[in-house]
Formats: sequence, C-alpha cells, structure tokens
Amino acid sequence: MGVLRKWMPTSAAQVRYIFTYWTTPAPESPWIINKKNVAESQTQQNLNPQIESAINNITSSEFMAYYFYEQMAWYFNRDSVALPGFHAYFQSRADDLMKLARKFMEYQNKRGGRIILGDIPAYPKQDGWTPLEAMDKSIFVEHGIKQHLLKQNELAESLKDSQFSGFLSNFLNEQVIDLKEMTDHVTQLKRVGPGIGEYLYDKDSIMKESYFDKINRDNY
Repeated sequence: MGVLRKWMPTSAAQVRYIFTYWTTPAPESPWIINKKNVAESQTQQNLNPQIESAINNITSSEFMAYYFYEQMAWYFNRDSVALPGFHAYFQSRADDLMKLARKFMEYQNKRGGRIILGDIPAYPKQDGWTPLEAMDKSIFVEHGIKQHLLKQNELAESLKDSQFSGFLSNFLNEQVIDLKEMTDHVTQLKRVGPGIGEYLYDKDSIMKESYFDKINRDNY
C-alpha cells in the first residue's frame, strides 16, 4: 500500500472516478432485457455470462482511460502550456487505449457475446496539470487497469476459460512495459525539476522518442 500511496488521486472525487469503472458491472441494456428481442448468437463459444460481463467491464475501463489520456493530451497542446512532446506522448497513449477497447469488443463478438458499454464521465480535474503530476496520475490509472485485468484473469481461471485467460495475458505483459516507461519518466522529471527543466525534458527527451512518428503512422 505504501508503494502506491504517491500515485493516489488528490481528491475523493478522483478516487470515485477512477475506481467506478473497475468495480461496477456494466449496466444491462434496456434493449436486451427481453431475451426474445435478441437473436441467439451463432458463434457463441462456451461463453460464461460472468466472462461476457467481464469483457464489457474491461472495454468500459479502457474507454475511460482513453478519455483520461485524450483530455490530458489536448491540455498540453494549449498555447498557454505548449509542451508538444507531452501532447504527443499522451495522444499516443490515448490511441493505444482506443485500440485495446476495440480489440476487446472484437473478441466479445468472436465469442458470441453482447457488447454493452457504460457511461464515461470526464475526469474531475480538467486543467492545471504539471508534467510530473500528469505522469503520476497516469501511473495510478495504469495500475488500476493492471489490477482489473488480473482480477478478470483470476475469474477466467476459476471458470476454466483458458481462451480468455490467454487473451488477457498479452495485455498484462504490455502493462508491465507501460508502467516501467512511465515510472522512468517520473524519476527523470523529479530529477530535472519544474519550469525550465520540464521544458527541456519535453524538448530533448520526450520529443526525441517515437511518439510523433507513431501518431502520424496511426492516423494518416
């Protein structure tokens, strides 16, 4: 618990925001309450209802994280902030989360499940981020995603759904890599300090990484 304390949000509202979509089951759609109105899937492959719900919850959490990173990216793009490296970094992360959400929706359809998504509110803090604070909150979000994936992996193993467990393992490995990268950025941002140090880090470190090329490759 002590290790995670520095990544905790700064308000109760932020705590509620981050954990809501990792602890609350996806709402049932009003269009499928009456099962007679839903055509039976021809591809359903031994999909336990708990796994179907887990896939929807993960998808919603990925969209929630996407929304968080998208908001962060465009904050650093403001003319009053003007840190293009951090803009590109968080935009790249947002794009990755959108792709992950789509992969889970594709997987849901392949297993013959039904995609049901929940509402996604805006993150409570809209502006005023420092690069260090943004990275700290990103680490907290990524830890939340990782713990949620681990929880759903335990569910898959308890239900002997090796296909879903194997599918999740790829994303868990990616989480380890992402967290290491973010913690490295936090360490270096603390080293250079605020103000001119953050500007130089944005210019000399973040912008030299492949985020710009990745965004251009993904979007054009």
